[in-house]
Amino acid sequence: MKILFKIALFILPIYIIAQDNFFSVNDYNGLNQLYLDHVSYQSKIYALGVTICNTGECGVLSKYDEDGKLMFLKEIDNIDITSYRCIDIKNDTLMLIALSKYEVGARLQMYDTEGKLLSDKLINRDEELVYTWPLDVIYMKDYIYLAANENYENESRQTAIYKIDYAGNVLDYIRLPYHFRGGILTLTQLENGNLFVTQPYIDEEGVCAFEHVDIDQPNAVIFYEISADSLDIIREKQNICYQYANSVSFDCRILSNGIIVRNALWRDALNENIIHASNIYYNSDWEEIAIDKYPQVVIGNSLIAIGVLGNRSYESRNEDEYYIAASISYPQPDEDFPYINFLIQKWDIDRNLIWERVISDPNIHHRIYFNSLVETETEIILAGYVWRDFDVAGTQDFAIMSLDLDGCYNGDCSDIIYLNGPPTAVYEEEIDNTISVFPNPVLDELNVKSAAPLRSVSVYGMDGVLIHEEELSGLAYTMNMVDLRSGMYMVRVVSDESIRVEKVMKL
Repeated sequence: MKILFKIALFILPIYIIAQDNFFSVNDYNGLNQLYLDHVSYQSKIYALGVTICNTGECGVLSKYDEDGKLMFLKEIDNIDITSYRCIDIKNDTLMLIALSKYEVGARLQMYDTEGKLLSDKLINRDEELVYTWPLDVIYMKDYIYLAANENYENESRQTAIYKIDYAGNVLDYIRLPYHFRGGILTLTQLENGNLFVTQPYIDEEGVCAFEHVDIDQPNAVIFYEISADSLDIIREKQNICYQYANSVSFDCRILSNGIIVRNALWRDALNENIIHASNIYYNSDWEEIAIDKYPQVVIGNSLIAIGVLGNRSYESRNEDEYYIAASISYPQPDEDFPYINFLIQKWDIDRNLIWERVISDPNIHHRIYFNSLVETETEIILAGYVWRDFDVAGTQDFAIMSLDLDGCYNGDCSDIIYLNGPPTAVYEEEIDNTISVFPNPVLDELNVKSAAPLRSVSVYGMDGVLIHEEELSGLAYTMNMVDLRSGMYMVRVVSDESIRVEKVMKL
């Protein structure tokens, strides 16, 4: 059975500015950056977020129509929303499990579609527990399966799997043998009905529980198959670990052909400020069969520490297709923090790319994080947040955007979609006959000629990532492009008198 992954988001919606099929909502009084979750249901969008209320920090459950109109907003003061994937809807009932704010344990709460509280139950199987932090939930017909961090006094975090009824009673549980390392635990189901768990981890001595294989690979994850009836471990497998890297495992999705897609984010072994992202593929025996690395490199971004960036995978209504989403850096001169764009790709289960789009808005929004995706019969709904000024509190806005099923925005099917026009900083294309770039398309060598002395040449991918940059002199330059993969690139040439930006096709 396939379970829709619901992903952690940020920033509370307060009021809405409609803009075609993109809208953002903001609170200029200041927002608290914590996790959100969302689910789309019958053209309505339900969001779980965080705001500042009379008692300090509190959760908020809100509902929006398809045009972004706020239908209700309800404060929830007894839960802490620093939880993942905790909201779902079944039979017109909204269900959520989140960390209890004033008591040790998790809370199971149910609401109707108008925000009325139907039930509220504390989940705590042991009074000596220090906390029970929900990380992933599967809502079944009769039972709820909860994956959580938990620990006692002076004990490292450890993962527990709970089996719970809808009255909030713990029917069974199991503590997994390794300590939690960090990142996001994932919980889903195999076709045989058993539970599939991915867990980043460390051993009792605080290091990886097995020897490293390759220091250029993401690390420290263990797979489990657990019986849905008895919660017994049927099998487990450790995958790739080395002590001096800090990896984060985001989603693991099981495709209809049995292939597992694991999305991972990890720090460079030699430079902790460089972040890598990838999708790793495993067969039914949990053996690695392929890895796709993405050109995501972010330097000096403190948000990495809490796992904002990375890749995620999402289901399509067509079982033979799936989506990959990633946040990617945008090069910006003289900026300590790079702009962040959003990359969305659609793949078939044989790993053939169907289409890809980059969503960018560097003129208004410094950063775009669409961390949730829902596909309906007619559109793709993206939810996340945009950041208007990274250095100013209260400039983060919750945002929702829709594309058609071909990934087009308001009929725009370009490789890169600009919400408010093309950027003025990097892609400042000008009519300039003093600089020529040829041939186009190019197979191996690209020539640059200029009437004025050349100063520099830069090559960017269509996702805005800087691929190559070189200082120049003289009136001509030849660049070797043999090692670049086929596709579109932006080439920016600067001379003493002018700047030219050319879109170049590499064959």
